[in-house]
Amino acid sequence: MATIAQNISLVPGIELSPREANRYKNIFAVQVPMCEVFRAVLKWECSDKQQGQTYADYFEEKLELYESKHEYLKNLLGVKFKTPKVTLKAKEINMLREDSSKYDVTLMFSFLCEIFKSKETYTNALQVRVPNQLECLLTTAKKHRNDVVHQEDTAVDPNKFDEIVEALRDVIDEAGNVYSIPADEVTRVKTQIDGMWDEVRTDNEKAKAYCRFFLQTYGNKEAKVMWEAMLSEETLLFGDDKVERSKVFHSLELTLQKPKDQPEDKISYTELLTGNDKFIVVIGESGSGKSTLAKNLVIQHHGISDAEVEMLNLENHNLLLYYECRDVSTKEFADVVEENFEKVCQKLGPKTVIQGITESNPLILIDGFDECNKDSYKVVQQMVNKMRNHECRVIITTRPSAADELMDFLKREGVKFQEYEISEICDLDDQLRFLEKYEKHVTPHAEKVGKSFSALGRHSEVITNVFMELSAAEDRTVFLNNWQLLRDAVGDVDKRFWETIVRNCPNSQHIAAAIAEVYFDTANNPESRYFEQDMVKISRKQVIVKISTMLNADFRKPNSCERVLAYSTARYHKRFAHAGNVDVIAPLLPHHQPATLGVGLLDNPAPESWRQVARTFTNKLDLLLLDNLECFTPSDHVVEALSSSRFPRLELCDCALTEAQLQETLAELQRAGLRTLFRDRQIHAGPSRALKIRENTETKDCLLILTDEPPLPPQSEPSRSASSKNFMSPASLPGASAVGEDDARPLASSCGDLDAVYRSLYALNVVLPPALRFVLEKVCADKPSQDTLMKYLLSNKFRGFNKPINYDVPFPPVQEALEKYNCEEIDSRPFDALTLIQIVSEFLTAGSLKLISGEPVDYENLMLLMEEVQELRTAVSVNQCDDPSKLTGMPDRITEIANELIGEAAQQHRVPDAEAERVKEACQALWDKYSALRVDDDAFVVYRFVEENRERIAYLELKNIFDGRYICIYESPSHRLNQPYGLICNQPMHMSLKLIVPRVGHHSPFNAHILELIYGKTHGFFLHFKCHDTESSSFSDVIKKTFPTACSQIGVRNVEYVLMSQCPVIFIEGYDEANATSSVVVEEIIYKFRKIPCKFVITTLPEVASSQRNILANESTGIIKSLILPHELKVSNSPRRTRPGKLLPHRGRISGAPLKILKKI
Repeated sequence: MATIAQNISLVPGIELSPREANRYKNIFAVQVPMCEVFRAVLKWECSDKQQGQTYADYFEEKLELYESKHEYLKNLLGVKFKTPKVTLKAKEINMLREDSSKYDVTLMFSFLCEIFKSKETYTNALQVRVPNQLECLLTTAKKHRNDVVHQEDTAVDPNKFDEIVEALRDVIDEAGNVYSIPADEVTRVKTQIDGMWDEVRTDNEKAKAYCRFFLQTYGNKEAKVMWEAMLSEETLLFGDDKVERSKVFHSLELTLQKPKDQPEDKISYTELLTGNDKFIVVIGESGSGKSTLAKNLVIQHHGISDAEVEMLNLENHNLLLYYECRDVSTKEFADVVEENFEKVCQKLGPKTVIQGITESNPLILIDGFDECNKDSYKVVQQMVNKMRNHECRVIITTRPSAADELMDFLKREGVKFQEYEISEICDLDDQLRFLEKYEKHVTPHAEKVGKSFSALGRHSEVITNVFMELSAAEDRTVFLNNWQLLRDAVGDVDKRFWETIVRNCPNSQHIAAAIAEVYFDTANNPESRYFEQDMVKISRKQVIVKISTMLNADFRKPNSCERVLAYSTARYHKRFAHAGNVDVIAPLLPHHQPATLGVGLLDNPAPESWRQVARTFTNKLDLLLLDNLECFTPSDHVVEALSSSRFPRLELCDCALTEAQLQETLAELQRAGLRTLFRDRQIHAGPSRALKIRENTETKDCLLILTDEPPLPPQSEPSRSASSKNFMSPASLPGASAVGEDDARPLASSCGDLDAVYRSLYALNVVLPPALRFVLEKVCADKPSQDTLMKYLLSNKFRGFNKPINYDVPFPPVQEALEKYNCEEIDSRPFDALTLIQIVSEFLTAGSLKLISGEPVDYENLMLLMEEVQELRTAVSVNQCDDPSKLTGMPDRITEIANELIGEAAQQHRVPDAEAERVKEACQALWDKYSALRVDDDAFVVYRFVEENRERIAYLELKNIFDGRYICIYESPSHRLNQPYGLICNQPMHMSLKLIVPRVGHHSPFNAHILELIYGKTHGFFLHFKCHDTESSSFSDVIKKTFPTACSQIGVRNVEYVLMSQCPVIFIEGYDEANATSSVVVEEIIYKFRKIPCKFVITTLPEVASSQRNILANESTGIIKSLILPHELKVSNSPRRTRPGKLLPHRGRISGAPLKILKKI
């Protein structure tokens, strides 16, 4: 078979280098012809295999014959000796049950070697087995395969292809002699092997085969390295020790969902891939193991660690793709592919990689459909549509709350699927086995865990035995006889044991009611050791005294106390059941409900437990939520639970206050220093209900949280399900304009002044980039292909002196672009060429100053043109809202500059005229396409939104707001692990302070630079909140006050949607002046923007600056501690000394430019 010398085309227009062509040929030889030769030898060797018999059964048959034969010889000869062991791994046996067309070289080689051994006869212990000639030739061929797959130098060796072909010919000749194969059949096999290369019909098919190989080798290696770092170990909650995830993974049971008239089937999770369904839906409650199941599949697929239980049929999938629906940074299916195979995408391109994935029988894991946002829903839709017609397996996990939505979505997409529900670990023995895995695989804390097991086992055994007897009895005799025993044991039993008992009792209803009654009565007993330190007896008189003393006498009006007392009109109940752990009582409430329930906070309960209490408890609820040690800060998870869901039954008592009375009472509570929480809710006229949260009788601190919405007439109460939906895109509003739909008119004829804006943006960000890439390519012509632009710049630009590149190029997208290998990989998304402009300017400056190796180059003309490009970009940014008429003629000048840049670079680097003309024609072709563009509804909404933002900023008074203030500037996303916000400036402000602004070259007042950071023209959206504001009680109020026109046109929620997608700057002024209401508003803003690209600018007085240390993150640990702001600002006795941060110059995107707004027909 002759050596192929020509280049191979991966995709039209892109050719493989000779090195990659050699790699492809060698890989092809070991994957296709070698497999066929080994398959032929396998067929000839096992010619006595029965029709329909699998190779696994054939092996077991030969193994049994081998063992019985030698057992007979040992008895016959009276000699005991060991025979060579004939064996295959269980995984190989399972693979041999498949069709032989799926066998690879490694599997067939192992099988043949063991079969060869099994067919020999041994008569004494000294007999040494000598491999036959055919086995030696197979070993040689297998070694060629290993060298090509595992050794880089061998994989690209141009002579290796002919060596492999010659080795395969020798195998065929020897096999023909051994098995007496007719000469014409041997010749036919050799001819078939020789012609296989030519049978690859087109370059595209060669490319597909190459891509599949590259993905299944280098792609899997890359993914394995990534996942090893992320998933191999799990940190335990009771210490810093770690265990291997695969060692502690508990084998789950899955319930197969069937029609109601058919019984349900349960299977092990290992059988999840044994069915024929392409799409699999796995449903499970929060914490049931959905994500753990997905990550265990990742661990097993990549062989990160040895799993105790292996997934069946997992080896049939050549690739694995993982996507978390809660990821807000992923916008397209291509982004998911790049996250999983970043380096492969850099080499082949995302589109080529996606095509290779579809042809590689991948396993696709989509985790957490219930956490989908607008972008991730689109990604899931793309993944389903892309894979529906290809061989693959798609597993989607979700919580029950979103299961119906997911199934409706799959039905609309026209795909068939099978549902499975994760069964809870109910059996006590299973629970103990689950925990024992942790005891086994963690050394330092094994003793602690063991003690916990023994304690849990003792109490659970006592209670289980009693209630098992109780379930068999028709009266309560057993219950009464064992009352003392139950009361002693009940306090130490955790939530999962109550659930186990309830579910395992045959007659669960009355048993569950008895369990709940025992628990509540025992919890109410002050002698119970579990609650002896936390139980507080409360009478109606004590409640009245507590609320009466809440108000400061200086601010109290004669009737204020009466209004406050209206919140405690509930009558005193003889039975006040106190339950300290909400996780324990939540599953018991459906079976027994005391008249009044007091819930304390001994442990940190999950928000879902609070929601369960809210759904099931219908009587009076008294919550003791404040931590004794931090009385000013409510527990974060409790506030989150109360604010993230609607709780129609979370009312302590009814009251009949008017709106005016309620407002007046709340105002006095605030003046008294008490914190009041409002959560996007308005106070309505008529009777209102409120929830009182107190701590204990010794403190005078109280929290008052309004319920979701006071009772309104049924016909006017908003739908609770509708209010929980995600924000809508403005384009989906019923009243939005039709521009951008099927009947849309051309942009140039339908937008008026907006056309001048988009024509300029289009010229700047679509037409200009090809010219910029051409200039950059010529400037970097001597860059080695294996080096990134960053490495090339670092290795040449700063030769001889140390100057960090981050100082010159602080804009993160620029640093990311410099990690590319060539200029074509640098794109201008999202619709902004700033990154490319800065990189070109950077390289031109370096070349002019002889900072790049070689003689200095006269780039003066190119640099002048780039300066004009910067000026034009600023002009577009400033005038797109202020005065669009000034943009007339600017697109033509940008197009002219593009041609001038191409011509100047071509002349400087002696580029042939034909090549320069091709680039100019490409730019002109892009400009000619402008007339075919449309603008969508989002563009109009965002444009008007930006316009209002500009008008408002123009009238703001900005005098002396930073004088004598302490300022912190945070940026999101943070570059620090597990922190949503990164601190970029932290220092006091004085008018006399000077700062050298990089790339400006002169001293500027720091105060002026801060003003430019906040109010500069490069920012599209600006949110200003003054902490002394007493009118705004929620983030929605701030938006209404900031953007009244936009809110009236498209609604508050859609304004919020647009704001959170446009990288806003949020200025929180005077945090030291925050009152109870504004503290909550700041807290809510910080929480909402924690995963959104933005900047926070927070000012306060220097003497209280230390209170900001926990505003956004806990810097000492790198892990978020709290997103809740402290109500009382205190000065730390020994504040941590912090070096003032250096404020980096902002180089943001084009201000107000709607992102992703242009569409092609």
